[in-house]
Amino acid sequence: MIPSSQRAEEDNSVAVLSPEVMNEVEQAVEAWKARGGYCQTGLLQPLAAQDIGITRYRLTAWLHQRGLKYTEWIALLRIEEAKRIIAAHPDWSNDAVAQHCGFTDRTVMQRTFKKIEGITPQKYLENLSKVE
Repeated sequence: MIPSSQRAEEDNSVAVLSPEVMNEVEQAVEAWKARGGYCQTGLLQPLAAQDIGITRYRLTAWLHQRGLKYTEWIALLRIEEAKRIIAAHPDWSNDAVAQHCGFTDRTVMQRTFKKIEGITPQKYLENLSKVE
């Protein structure tokens, strides 16, 4: 039997989570992020929610209350990881960075990086070199 709180989440297209539940989800998400869960290739929302340890509906509501959609959120997480990897491993190819961060290929990573950051990964690396 489905608990009433979960049924309510399923009945609404996007539920509004209480501050307590938001905090619980935030803690679960932070632990998942620390494990690098977002770096899995082909990470669909139901699998991410399961890996985080919450329902898909809670993940959707949590993201909605933060003004994000699932695909945008995963892209942001992966680009932050790509920036970290580029800074830590400037010798890595874009293919290696893309694979590490969960992108399907280098082209997808480069396109997403440019869309979010406004510059290419190569330009980002060049800018890092200028700062050092």
